[in-house]
Amino acid sequence: MISLTNAHLQVDPAILLHPGGFLWWYFDLVDENGQGLVLIWSYGLPFLPGVAAASRRGEPRPPIERPSLNVTFYRDGRPDFYLLQEYEPEDTAWDGLSWKMGGNTMRAHLDDDNQLTVEVTLDAPVPGMGHRLTGTLQVQGALRQGGADGEADPDHEWAPLTVAARGEANLTVGDRSWQLTGRAYHDRNLGRKPLHELGIDRWWWGRLAFPEGEMIFYYLLPEEPGAAPRCVSLTILRDGTVRWVEDAEIQITGRRWSPYGLWWPSALTVSDPDGREVSVAFDALVDDGPFYHRYLISGRRGDDTASGTAELVVPGRVDLGWMRPLVRMRVHHTAAANSFWLPLFSGPRQGRVERLLGRRA
Repeated sequence: MISLTNAHLQVDPAILLHPGGFLWWYFDLVDENGQGLVLIWSYGLPFLPGVAAASRRGEPRPPIERPSLNVTFYRDGRPDFYLLQEYEPEDTAWDGLSWKMGGNTMRAHLDDDNQLTVEVTLDAPVPGMGHRLTGTLQVQGALRQGGADGEADPDHEWAPLTVAARGEANLTVGDRSWQLTGRAYHDRNLGRKPLHELGIDRWWWGRLAFPEGEMIFYYLLPEEPGAAPRCVSLTILRDGTVRWVEDAEIQITGRRWSPYGLWWPSALTVSDPDGREVSVAFDALVDDGPFYHRYLISGRRGDDTASGTAELVVPGRVDLGWMRPLVRMRVHHTAAANSFWLPLFSGPRQGRVERLLGRRA
């Protein structure tokens, strides 16, 4: 259901034509004060309205038809900027280690010292504003080496690419700006089946930026009734080497509930690959939806502390009919009709009501 694969940078572009498949690249950055930024560029992102529904109807669409980009900046425990933008396929391009989506470009480069650098330049319209989101992001760190023992899952590949990395972001919209420097994380997810057909009831994933490297955990509940959770713990050191353990000990303490009926732990403990206990606190729920949560988290292992991010995904609830209008309110299509309510959920948090009433874009 979750398969750690080698961190090769090249992906077979044939996945873009595979009906029901998906492919996304993920980048997050968290500073020492717990402020954060997430960037995702993707083809066939399962969370877009209509993607999963088409597969459930027996009409899965190839990922190339649904390219998108998502940028979110978190400040003081809540989103301060949000943009999820879809593009027409002809407005995008992917050439090995470079991508173009609308006016946005992403480029990856691996040097002779195994250092991976990803440079992003953003230039995107913001609904309801006369200004565009512009700026740059960069992440640099060692390319991860090796993977896990055993055969890869033919239906799903998860590949952390660079970790314990340094990231920097400088973004501007009109008179608003966001600057962030700190530890960064970059991975890739690829599926040859729709997300809701991978046998997953839900998962919590998290990453913590400890001094010597990244500590990552998965707590995954299978769809099969009575099946034991899959608990995975791995540490990726600054030189890119991996320590991985299946059947890690993960204990959940308490439950908190969102208005959409999803719960998340008050805290959890997880053993790292060396058997050391890591205490994880869920400091802020920063993205609350009917099938997805994102959190800012912190961790403690002995005298070491770390900040990071975590997420909850419930694939079976993605793109259900009752929630599709709610999701459409958050998705800006650059070449198609959009929800009237879009300005209330996109762009800078400040001034959204005024932008909705103004309807300038």
